[in-house]
Amino acid sequence: MFTCEICGKIFQQNKNLNRHKRSVHGNIKFSCSKCSKEFTRKENKDRHELTCDLPTDDHRCPRCNKLCATAHGLKRHMSHHAQGAKRHSDDEIPGPSPPKQSKSDILYQREPSPVPQPGPSSYKCRRCNERFDNRRDLYLHNMTNHYQVGGQLQDTPWGNQPAPWEGSSTDERLKTVYEANAPLILQPNAPGPNISTYNFPTGNDVDEDQIRQAAEAIYDRQDHAFKLNLSFGVILRHRETGEYRYFRPFYNDTVLDRPLYISKRRDLRTLTLKLRRMDLFTLFLQHRPDTKWVPVLVTNFRFTIFHTFYPIGDLHGPLPDYVQNNQALEKLDVNKHTNKLYDDHYCAFRCLALHQGYDVKSLEGKTKQLFGMWANFKGGIKDFQGVDYEDLPDFESCFQINVEVYALNQEGHTSSIYKSRGRYEKTMYVHLYQGHFSYIKDFSLFAKKYQCKFCDKLWDHHGHYVRHELRCQDKTRFVYPGGFYKPTKTLFEELSYFGIGCPDQVYPWFIVYDFEAILHQVQGQRSYKVEWTHEHAPISVSIASNVSGFQDPQCIVNSNADDLVKGMVEYMNV
Repeated sequence: MFTCEICGKIFQQNKNLNRHKRSVHGNIKFSCSKCSKEFTRKENKDRHELTCDLPTDDHRCPRCNKLCATAHGLKRHMSHHAQGAKRHSDDEIPGPSPPKQSKSDILYQREPSPVPQPGPSSYKCRRCNERFDNRRDLYLHNMTNHYQVGGQLQDTPWGNQPAPWEGSSTDERLKTVYEANAPLILQPNAPGPNISTYNFPTGNDVDEDQIRQAAEAIYDRQDHAFKLNLSFGVILRHRETGEYRYFRPFYNDTVLDRPLYISKRRDLRTLTLKLRRMDLFTLFLQHRPDTKWVPVLVTNFRFTIFHTFYPIGDLHGPLPDYVQNNQALEKLDVNKHTNKLYDDHYCAFRCLALHQGYDVKSLEGKTKQLFGMWANFKGGIKDFQGVDYEDLPDFESCFQINVEVYALNQEGHTSSIYKSRGRYEKTMYVHLYQGHFSYIKDFSLFAKKYQCKFCDKLWDHHGHYVRHELRCQDKTRFVYPGGFYKPTKTLFEELSYFGIGCPDQVYPWFIVYDFEAILHQVQGQRSYKVEWTHEHAPISVSIASNVSGFQDPQCIVNSNADDLVKGMVEYMNV
């Protein structure tokens, strides 16, 4: 430890003590070569010079005429004037604060903008500039007039029958919310190459059989194994205000903790069993922001399908526009010399050649060489149709490289298709569309959001997504045949969900009892490992109550257990 002889400050290193003496006690200053501003430490002066501009009249204080080096310095200087003015005005009569000057007002000595007069807040539509008094009206306006739907909406589930809001009187609020959100409730199915969504409008009569039939219909459309998850859309009503709101099915709020893997039709039984173990009404209650909201109408349920096991190297037709326009991808779908689509299923090897530094216009020689190495590794290949999904671990072993496979949808959301074990030093990132690999040359520009393949959550940053997926993937789950213990809700708790309160929830009268037993010696009772020497036999019971006339404790003694219980029940029935 090194101590300053002048001020007694302690330092762990001698160089820090010397610097302290020079800057604090040595009166040594370091001046900026541009504006002559002085600093006690050289590193502060060097950092200042990187952003220092020569003073101009734009940086002159309009109050004291001081010339500041930068706009930031002028802003900091003006804050001192504001603090001083505030200290001098402490004795003045309180009143409305003066208009606040913006940075541009200070720099260009303009008059400050007038203080807006108090009044109702206004929300403006960014598309048509129409204004509304609250966010709810703005949302309903956007959904009704500006929401774009990719295809024709589906029919309502009730057909020619009365709608849920029709009855003795029409509930206009419920009708307005349903019709405004019809593009989400009745949206068409959206099958995709990697992720598909199937929407099914329904009502409050939805049950496990209806959901199972919808899942079987989806299964009949698939050619490969897939992962499946389920989410619901619900309209909620506020108990106090009567306001309605729609809770749409999201990726981040699904019924299953993780997607269910479906490879055979009998795997759908697992979905049915999971739904039967769940209380759908309790599930809908989870969509509420708080207990004041009550679900009144189940509008739709949506299946999200994650396709797996693609034959890689087989592209049917041109790539879609959202892939073609992605600047972070090298598509590798068209030969640069002939301008024709590739049909040799070598896209995985072209991605590897690009990753090794070869130019996109001179890939063919290296591509064929890499394919030859792959053929030798597999012991010969006839009628090559592309690298199968199951072959990716062997592909990594053959070329000593990690392969990370991602898929991009039209909304810019990215999901992981294949995660490498990270056994090698270098990693190649590729994009998959209909069995075709494209090389990801700039991962930071590749996607807007990243989607966890286990729980479907979306993340803005790839690092956050990777960190989450590691925890999500390695999370241990214990499955108990009997399930976790859940106390049964009382009748009063069930009624409270519907806003029905019962002030008297406790019955005032009670009876308590306690048995005593003695040990009887027994003989001849033994098994291979255990011998019984005594057994408990009830001998007495004590009863007490707060019922008028029976408040004194009563003790009944009887060595016959049956007679003892009979006497206890008879006393309670008096």
